[in-house]
Amino acid sequence: MMGAKHNSEELLIPRYKGHLSEDSPVPLYSQLVEVIQNYIDDADLPNGARIPSEGTFAAHLGVGRQTVNKAFNLLIEKGTLKRIGRRGAVVDERPQVSWVLNGENFDISKALENLDIQSRVVLLSKQKIASVKRINNILQIPDQESLICIRRVRYVNDDPIQLADDFFSYRQYKELLNIDDPEEFNSIKNILVKQFGENLTRVNRRITARNIDSESAKKFGITPMQSCLTILGTYYNNKDMPLTYHEAVINTDICCLELEHIVV
Repeated sequence: MMGAKHNSEELLIPRYKGHLSEDSPVPLYSQLVEVIQNYIDDADLPNGARIPSEGTFAAHLGVGRQTVNKAFNLLIEKGTLKRIGRRGAVVDERPQVSWVLNGENFDISKALENLDIQSRVVLLSKQKIASVKRINNILQIPDQESLICIRRVRYVNDDPIQLADDFFSYRQYKELLNIDDPEEFNSIKNILVKQFGENLTRVNRRITARNIDSESAKKFGITPMQSCLTILGTYYNNKDMPLTYHEAVINTDICCLELEHIVV
């Protein structure tokens, strides 16, 4: 019975082949990370459940085994998967500490001000990217619709403390790509008001303590598996429609934010 269930779950994998593009500016292994995360969600796999092997993903998706291996290793570092000897990989059973915060109760700028820390924001990139099913669903837009990703980093002195990606519907916000002044992107809230007349009236955020993955660690110049905070947030307008989705990693080694400063 367990074998039949596993085989039926494997039948889900080919549906994600269309989500991969070698022409995308997003590396193929990063696209695979999203695909595998979507697979786990769609198959409704519980903690401890075994997932198909790297070879199975490679065969069904038409990609190299080494590319899949890199995606697996990133998911292991993020705490999504765990290797179990010869059994391969399973959905990670390690507990995560999470707080669901509703409303305007987290602002890193205010949190830093409370600690008398001055910071600055630098725009790293703004680009059109392929659809990401998980994010498209959050933004309530069609699965195949392209996205805009705005990547920024926040510094304290010369040390990066926050890496943030903000995602938008390309169809609705493609004019973002035509804004030349990088300082306009210091505040996503302000740019939505100024450029689009949209007011952010509600935000849902999840803040999770975890170990930093190798990609984020490289950008921060710190050791992988070091403690950090991740922030996932969806911002809504006054009609309760999602405008943007936000993902950020905060380096708590440099910016020691206590919980009392996070929930303000």
